[in-house]
Amino acid sequence: MLFALTYRLRDITYNSHSLCMLSVLSPIRIPSAFVRAVFLGLVCLWALGGNLLEAQKVEKDRVEAAMALQLLNFVTWPSEKGENDEILLGVFMNNATASDFEELVESPQSGLRCRVKLVDEAVSLEELSSFDVLYFDGSNEAVVGRFISRLDGEGILLMGSFDGFLEMGGMVNFVKKQKRVTFDIDVKNSSRMGIGYRAQLLRIANRVEGDR
Repeated sequence: MLFALTYRLRDITYNSHSLCMLSVLSPIRIPSAFVRAVFLGLVCLWALGGNLLEAQKVEKDRVEAAMALQLLNFVTWPSEKGENDEILLGVFMNNATASDFEELVESPQSGLRCRVKLVDEAVSLEELSSFDVLYFDGSNEAVVGRFISRLDGEGILLMGSFDGFLEMGGMVNFVKKQKRVTFDIDVKNSSRMGIGYRAQLLRIANRVEGDR
């Protein structure tokens, strides 16, 4: 049983009495009560397993997908999006990760206006320009750097979850730190694409690279 639940985006802690604590910053732009709820459930189940690699029925990829959707509340694009504007999110060459995102955003209870689409290496620059977010999970790490180099100045948020992603030009990278998932931000890479972040997000990031 979970005896108490609190939201926090940055910190994930738990003890032997199955007390999972998580706190989330108030959303600014996208209605995201459903995403927060799913994120909370996933992280609490993950925490109860006691070990990220041994957590039952909950994968790290799903936790990161839920967290990625929540972080969109605190991102600004070159052309600011309104509350009712749809976000087009591309997942790079991984059907399983794309399915994780789709399950989160397609539930009838979801208030998040986001469409998920699988992207491969052959996608044209014209089509890429329609995306707001691209997510790279590291399963095709060898080609990610080359792919990102095509996107300079396109105004697309680049999120990933593997070592070295920021050095390839990525902007937000999810990392495992002890028993929690957190994230690093590269402000320099982001500003080159016209991407900005609310101050609240920068304050809770695990690490912020580049000039603010």
